[in-house]
Parts: sequence; C-alpha cells; structure tokens
Amino acid sequence: CIECHGEKKQKGGLRLDTRTAWQAGGDTGKAIVPGKAEESLLIKAVSYSDKDLQMPPKKALAPDEVAALAEWVNHGAVDPRSDTTAAAQPVTDEWAAEFQKRLDWWSLKPLLSAEPPAVADAAWSREPVDRFVKAALDAAGLAPAPAASAEVLRRRLAFVLTGLPPGETKDETFEAAVDDLLASPHFGEHMARHWMDVVRYTDTYGYEWDSPAKGAHEYRDYLIRAFNGDVGFNQLVREQLAGDLIAEPRLDPAKQINESLIGPMFYHMGEHRHGSSIAFNGVHQEMVHNKIDAFSKAFLATTVACARCHDHKLEAVSQRDYYALGAVFMVPRWTSRCVDAPGKNDAAISRLKELRTSIRHELAARWKTAVITPAAPPETKLGDIAYPIARLAKPDGTIEATWNALAKEWADTRAARITANAAYAVLADFSEPKLPAGWVAEGDGFTHGWVPDATPLIALEGDAVVARLLLRGYHTHALSSRLPGSVRMPPQSRVAGNVVSLRLAGGEFGGTLTADENAFQGEGIAFFNDPKLAWRSYGDTPLRHSVTRVTIDFTTASLNPNFPPRVDLVPMPPSDAGYDKRSWLSLTGIVTHDAGGAPQDTLDAFATLFDGAAPQAAEAATARISAWLTGAVHRWCDGASQPGDVAVLDWLLTQKLLPNTADAGSPLASLVAEYRRVESGIAFPRTVNGMDERETAKIGLPLNIRGNVDAPGELVMPDFLQMFAGRNDVANSPGSGRLELAESLLHA
Repeated sequence: CIECHGEKKQKGGLRLDTRTAWQAGGDTGKAIVPGKAEESLLIKAVSYSDKDLQMPPKKALAPDEVAALAEWVNHGAVDPRSDTTAAAQPVTDEWAAEFQKRLDWWSLKPLLSAEPPAVADAAWSREPVDRFVKAALDAAGLAPAPAASAEVLRRRLAFVLTGLPPGETKDETFEAAVDDLLASPHFGEHMARHWMDVVRYTDTYGYEWDSPAKGAHEYRDYLIRAFNGDVGFNQLVREQLAGDLIAEPRLDPAKQINESLIGPMFYHMGEHRHGSSIAFNGVHQEMVHNKIDAFSKAFLATTVACARCHDHKLEAVSQRDYYALGAVFMVPRWTSRCVDAPGKNDAAISRLKELRTSIRHELAARWKTAVITPAAPPETKLGDIAYPIARLAKPDGTIEATWNALAKEWADTRAARITANAAYAVLADFSEPKLPAGWVAEGDGFTHGWVPDATPLIALEGDAVVARLLLRGYHTHALSSRLPGSVRMPPQSRVAGNVVSLRLAGGEFGGTLTADENAFQGEGIAFFNDPKLAWRSYGDTPLRHSVTRVTIDFTTASLNPNFPPRVDLVPMPPSDAGYDKRSWLSLTGIVTHDAGGAPQDTLDAFATLFDGAAPQAAEAATARISAWLTGAVHRWCDGASQPGDVAVLDWLLTQKLLPNTADAGSPLASLVAEYRRVESGIAFPRTVNGMDERETAKIGLPLNIRGNVDAPGELVMPDFLQMFAGRNDVANSPGSGRLELAESLLHA
C-alpha cells in the first residue's frame, strides 16, 4: 500500500504509513472504521468487493491477507505507531523515537497464550496453574509442601473469600464449601474493602474542614452489591469511569437504583479542599494530579506521576499524554446525581396527579358559589391586589374621578413597564415544559414539576387544603417537596447577554451553588427562604486565569453536592445532620440582558377591573370590584385562568375569602388525607456526587504545565492508551472521552 499511499505519493489523498494519516482518511472518506471491517473502505478495496474501488489496481490481495487485515480492523485497528509529523508533537520532540523503543518492552506487549509445561506427577496436572508451579519447583530442586487438611483448607478459604474465620464446619465437598462462601453476603463486603483501599475510599474529603463526601456510603454499598452479584469487572470499569454516559445503565429493579450512575463517585474519593479548587494557583492542579494518580494505579497498575513534569523515565507515558488524560477528567461537571432508578416514583406521582385533579374539582364546586366581600386594608401600594379597594374606600374626590385616576395610573405604569421589559430577551417563559438549549435538568421534581397557570399546591399539613396557587413554570414541590430537582445553567460566558435573570423562589435549603467551571468543588452556596417569586440576576463573572468561567446550579438540597455542608458553611443546629430534608425550588422565567435591573410586573391582574367605563357611585364601584374578583375565581373553576388571575386568587386565599378547609368526613377531606398519605410514602431521593456531561463542551483547560497556569491541556486520547486499544483520537467527538477511555482499558 505504501508505494501509492506513503510519504512520497498519496493517491486519492490517502496516506497509510502513520496512524494519524489513516485516521484522517482520503478523498472518499475514512479508509478504516475500527471494529467494523465490513464498513471500512480499505477492506472493500483490497478484497475487490466494490467494482468502483479496487486496490491494488492489478489484482486483489490473497484471501488470507484480506482476512488478516479484516481481523485487525475488527479488533480495533490497533496501531501503536507514533506520527512525528502530528501537530501535537513538535518535530524537535525526542519522545516519538523513545516511544517506539519502549513499545518493544516485554511489559507493554500483548499477553500470549502459553502451553502449561508437562510434569511427571499426575497430582499436579489437575489445573494448568498447578503445572507451572510444579515445573518451577522442580527446576529449583524444591519439594512441594504437603497438602492441607480439609480443616486448614476450609479456614484458608473462609479468610480469603470473606475475611472471617469459618463458621460451623459442614460435611461438604471442597467445591460446595467454595459455593457457600461465595454466596455469603460477607464475600462482597470483604472484596469491596480491597477495592476501596485501591480507590482511597473516604466518607469525607479531609483537609482542614473535613467536608462530607456526599454519597460515599452509596458507593460502598454499590461495590458490595456488585461483588455479591458477580458483576463483571469490565462492567465495573465502564461504570466507575463513565457510568453517567452508558446508553443502557445497569438497574437494580428490586432496590430501584441506577447502579451505573453511582460508579463515577470513584472520581470524588480523596482530598477535596474547601472553597473553589480553582481559586488559588496550585490547589486545583494538585487535585487533578491526585485524580490522575488514583486512576493510573487503579486501572493501569502503573504510576504515571513522573510525566507531570517531564516525559516518563520508566513508562511509555509522555508529558503530553499525562495532560491529555487530565483534560479528559476535567471536562465533565462535577456535581450530584440522583441514582434512583427511572420510574421509581411513577406510581405515586400518577396517583398524586389524579388526587390533585379531584381536589381541584371539589374546590371548584365550593368556590363557584362563594360570596366575596373584601374589606379595605389600611396601607397598600400599586401592584397590591387590595390597592384599588383601599383607594376607593377613601376616594380622592368623587368615586368616578378616583376610579379614572386609578385606571390611568395602572395603564401608564403598565405601558411603561412593557416598554422597559423589551430590553430583556426571553430565554424561557415556560409556556411549555422546555428548558433553553444547553440548560440541563435533573430529578423527578423537575421532570414532573412543570404546571400550567393556577395549579393548586396541596397543603401537606394543617387545616388548609391549598397552600397557594402556582404560576406557570417548574416547581419541584408541585406534587411533593420530597422529590429532588436541579437545573444546571451553562457557563455564564455561553449564555447571551452580560446578565441572566431567573424568576425564582425556594425554601427548606433550596437555592444555588456557584462554582468555577471544571472545579472539583465549589462552595458558593446561597438559599432561598421566601415562597414569593422574585427575579434574581447573575452577571458574567470576570474570567479567572483567562479561561475559567462560572457555572450555577439551581437546586434542592438533595442535589447540592455540598449539602450536607461542612461545619460553619451553613448555619444548622448540631442535631441536624442535613440528610433526608424536604426542599423545593420554583422557576417561572429566564431572561438575558446587558444592563442591570430585572423585568417588572406588568400588572395583568387588573386588566379586567379597568375594562369599561368608570362607575359613578360607591355601590357600582363595589360591584365592579366584586365582579373582578369573582371573575378570576370563576375562570379558575372553569379551567380558563388568564394572566394575573393567580395573584388575585392567592390574595383571596391569604385573606381567607375563599373556603379552604375540608369538613370532617367530607369527600374533600378524604381526598386531602389520601394525598398526604401517598405523598408521605415517597422515599427521599438517593443522591451521589458524580459527573454530568450531558451538555458539556470541550475546551482547553489550564493545568499548570511546566509552571504555566494558563497553558491548556489537550482533549485527546493519550498515546499510551491508543497503543493498547487502537482507539481513535477523540478530539472531534462530543464530551470528554471517558467512555472511550474505559473501552480502551477493556481492550488492553
């Protein structure tokens, strides 16, 4: 092939003498699709299976040669050759030549099948490994130790497989004893402890503040279940490196757990310092090095730390490989994930929706006949529902003049606010359950939390039936404040405008987590403790070290990776450990803008009040007020609420002008009791610190290469891993390449 597709000549634009060249392909596309010989143009050409593509031009290769090439492609097209002309490797770099030499080391060669040696003693021929041991003993002139007694062997088995002394001895075969010990729950506990030593298991992150490692106990139990369930090591590798990216995760239907999503807690083991890991030069870099060190020891049985400062002296690992590996780990968002199996709460959620609809129908029947007679409040301001009632109670002149003044004030203010609001670009008004592009939601609280205008929030305690009515948008507690929810905003620099504003409310430790992009830990926690929706603005933060951007999670407590918090980060009583807490978050709008401020209320609630001529007498004004309030109620009862009606209805509920209790023994009381019973049966979510890469873009990342804090790491698969598995460079693939990394290890 090289005669026409080498350094001097490249017919059809195809070169085959380097890995980088054949990966790039020629004029007709990629020549080789690793793992798929039937789709590879090279195989079609050399086998003459395509009349329009026949190379070499004179005759096809011999069948055995074609078969060998096809087998090579199907096994991943492993190609350890380094391309010294690749842009990432300067022509003056001596590593390329050194790398080629190291490929010939015995430790880097593929494993070979070996025939067990022949031994004269038939007792040593039961298992292949026995014959290797006996042959080595014979060569050394040593006699084997005597066979262990059944009792000694049983004791050894028990300690090896369970870490515990044997229990009551049974009259059973050796094989039966092994089966019994493998079936013991202590087997998984013992084996998990070995792996926990490898990954430096910890319940906290250590350092000065000893922050809790959220979900560490879930990871421990995940390992125990995996060993007891005989889960293959290949699956555990995939799950711990990229469990959040697996297309078909491993689910435990009995325990209702997404096992695969727990695996990436592996990355969170070890020291995490307080504050942002990127706040100070060196701190973040040390944490990256810790991740690389733990990964290489656990999955490569190789220490690669030397390549942090220079090409490795003893392994086939270049400094470029080292930082490429670091970049793979830094791309994902380090945050909490809900590991409940999909559909775990579906039955309860479906029932709660049915009950909420029935409660609404019962309330509508009562509200339809309600007589509303509001009293005038002492002090109000424009925008308060009671404002026109208060003004008309003490008119400034005649009722007609006061009414006209009110109508003009409302119309002028409304027009001015509509004009001012034009400066805000709407990213989402949630007229449909859809987040803006690049924004990611997590948890049943958001999956099932979108509601249309005026949806009743059922009170979970006390005499009230309805706590309040919800505006159109997402409310994680729309059905239950036990359900988790989180919305993750892209880095600020990727959201249009200098400022992004969200209309938010929250309670019970629902709030925000602000973190530097790719930081392993961020402690910018803020909580919302007000049920009233308000616009909250987040301006673009100046880049740190020229490249680092800020990300914000809007989240309930269960999906906040720093909750439970470290000591003094959040004021909590010593008796409150911070677990299994009700928490909620509401989001009803997102806008972007360049200047300060936030959108203003356009006073939609008063539109029907001031529609028509002004009343001339107090009785007529009172009737108009009554019709205005009653109209909002009747529209709600008919399922036809208008913008602004929620404000009216919530005020009526607050003023206790609408019936909002259930008589004992009534159908409404039964429905409310059933709702509360079902809601209380929802288990608190199981959450684990892991990774979220669903909307993560690839960027250069500062890793302090040779003392330069701003030098970016490369998002490419390291050469030493491609050497093992023939994986393609992942620079043009979405995401970090962690799944490709796992597959490379499994091919090794």
